Amino acid sequence: PTMSDDLEAALAAERQRCAEKDRLLELLQERLGQLEDSIQRQADDSALGQHCIASLERKLARAQRGEGDGGEAEAEARLEEATRAVAAEQTERLEVERRLEELQEETAAKRRGDDDMQARLR
Repeated sequence: PTMSDDLEAALAAERQRCAEKDRLLELLQERLGQLEDSIQRQADDSALGQHCIASLERKLARAQRGEGDGGEAEAEARLEEATRAVAAEQTERLEVERRLEELQEETAAKRRGDDDMQARLR
């Protein structure tokens, strides 16, 4: 092999390495986009959960005041149902917030990895 052959082989190897890094970078950027979409959906779910909680709390307050058509037993049943619904919605909201934090941390880690990859490519 001549020096020209060695240089061509080195050039081909470097092009291959760069192409692999480019593919990896594209995959990381795609995954980052998916994570960002997931975070947005989780945030939207959390906002909807907050709205549901507020609605259930209003119903609970009305039930506690005894508003409605039924007697005391029916009001008590509505109160228990509303209390359970509020508790369930709050539990779900906390789980959504926990997952949202996990996704945000994962996205931040992916961004750091993406930044590191771009810095290495420079």
